[in-house]
Amino acid sequence: MDIRPGTRLDGPGGQSITVGPLLGQGGFGQVFAGEMADGTPVAIKTMLTGALSSGELEALQNEGRLAVGIDHPHVVRVLHFDDGLGGAGFPPFLVMERVNGETLADVIERRRLAGDRFSETELRDLFAAIADGMEAVNARLVHRDLAKQCAP
Repeated sequence: MDIRPGTRLDGPGGQSITVGPLLGQGGFGQVFAGEMADGTPVAIKTMLTGALSSGELEALQNEGRLAVGIDHPHVVRVLHFDDGLGGAGFPPFLVMERVNGETLADVIERRRLAGDRFSETELRDLFAAIADGMEAVNARLVHRDLAKQCAP
């Protein structure tokens, strides 16, 4: 069964979440806006698993479970993970805090189009913030995207 706008999901503490509009999509799934029953806005990230081997699926599910509880100012918090193995028939999904604003890619593109180059200090601060957030993530897990990029 697909997750789509209007779907109701079980979230943190069994709280109901209503899936809202699609926010974006990529190679591994889609991200939807959502709202928990108490009015808290969230983002729901679905994961496409059809082309994964059983080992890859297990690694993805393990990463999702370990991501819950990472708390750092430079990391989007994962509030809940559903491994897709329950009886609801949904694919694995993460429920994350919804962060409003631009993505890093948006900021870079906006600055590029304006001909506005980052200063050395801005780049150093940006790199430090990313590294600081990844240190918090890597204290619990090795992020699959980094593992793929760093593999020999």
